[in-house]
Amino acid sequence: MVGIDHRINRYWKSKKLIEPSLRQIRYFIAVANAGQVSRAAKDLNVSQSAVTAAIKQLEEIIGASLFERHSSGVTLTYEGNLFLEHAVHISAAVDEAVRLPTRMRDNVTGTLRLATTYTVAGYYAPPFVARFARNFPNIDIKMTETPRGEIEEGLVTGQFDLAVMLTSNIVNQEGIAYDTLLRSRRRLWLPAQHPLLMNPSISLQDVAEEPYIMLTVDEASNTAQRYWNRTRYRPRTIFRTSSVEAVRSMVANGMGVTVLSDMVYRPWSLDGRRVEVVALADQVPSMDVGLAWAADAELDEAARAFVDFMHLGMDGDEPALRKMPANTAKRIVGKIEAYAIDPAAQANNVKALKGTDAIRLRVGHWRVVMIDGEVTIMDDMKDTVTIPRAEYEALIAARDDHEDMQAVADHLADPQEGLPHELMKRLIDGESPLSVYRQWRGFNQSSLSRASGVNRVQIADIEAGRSKGSVATLKKLAEALNVSIDDLV
Repeated sequence: MVGIDHRINRYWKSKKLIEPSLRQIRYFIAVANAGQVSRAAKDLNVSQSAVTAAIKQLEEIIGASLFERHSSGVTLTYEGNLFLEHAVHISAAVDEAVRLPTRMRDNVTGTLRLATTYTVAGYYAPPFVARFARNFPNIDIKMTETPRGEIEEGLVTGQFDLAVMLTSNIVNQEGIAYDTLLRSRRRLWLPAQHPLLMNPSISLQDVAEEPYIMLTVDEASNTAQRYWNRTRYRPRTIFRTSSVEAVRSMVANGMGVTVLSDMVYRPWSLDGRRVEVVALADQVPSMDVGLAWAADAELDEAARAFVDFMHLGMDGDEPALRKMPANTAKRIVGKIEAYAIDPAAQANNVKALKGTDAIRLRVGHWRVVMIDGEVTIMDDMKDTVTIPRAEYEALIAARDDHEDMQAVADHLADPQEGLPHELMKRLIDGESPLSVYRQWRGFNQSSLSRASGVNRVQIADIEAGRSKGSVATLKKLAEALNVSIDDLV
């Protein structure tokens, strides 16, 4: 029998196959310890098909079976046992390498006096500050929320070392240096089924005819006034508030519309009603968020560590990749697995960029960006999850393997047990089933139209009761929403 060391050496000499990834090795260790692929997948918080694909690729690289499959699970083969010794050593070595920078971070000490504004404190800064605190335990963070004017003064006088703030609002351009990390576009918020959702394009002129809810916190009303002043129209403001949640609730309940940034957008109000979001035809400035400090200040070690940390956490105009609740990540990966077993979707959605290292895809209302060794999936809310490119390609290849494809299909079972109480109540009260299930799945009428191929006017007519829709139309909508036709009638 050819030894495992010889097989590995033969692989490295041939260079005909992709290199094994650390994730494949760790998946292998997890399966070896668990004795079952399903249990290992649960321990790893990934799909069973992802683990199956990783093991399959690893076996192809090595040229030997690592596991014997049987009804109760898997057991290591002879070569699997030999490879396990190597795998454990590799994993331990990587863990040690990761701990080395941590020991270096432990040497960074000091106090960081960090200022932030209301909006940034509520919708942007906490995940970054919390991660920084965990990574730099010997830095004492003193965080203060205060208005923009007081932040600028505090930076200049030395009261604060750094600020995480709306850099697009900075007035003292000479005394304050800043670095923008995120440009959050402003879009129109509308209640579900608002007539403007039928328009192919919406302008500020259209918005001016609607009752408007004006947010005032963090100088939001001043910013709005500036871009409205570039037109000959004015918002018909019926209510002014400093509460983002009040704006969200009022819009969701049909009291008015507003224009706010994606950073503070959430699709549901606190009482469970949907808020739709649509891009405007007019040029509306983004809300920019970033770091600020006194222009003549020399940042100390703690402040420099925070600046470097924030730069590592951000990439251009998109938010940094961040961990999500397991169910959210599972649903997003589920969308990719659905794509992987649908050759027609693959043919229709792939758009090649220059070279072979990057492609962009649209899968329903998810955006997929594949760059080098990783695949990032981002939804309209910019929640993200990243998987290895090799794993993604294995998922696509799984459509040719019935067993793997069945595992993918099993994984796609919706983890949600049923409609949220508020949506169920609206269904009982007589709201259109299509409207309820559309909102449950996170679509607006436009995105559902794109996902299903059904005209948006038809969707609106069905939801308004003007049309029942043909069987073919309902079938397309049901497939896009992952429900049965019976659910929609």
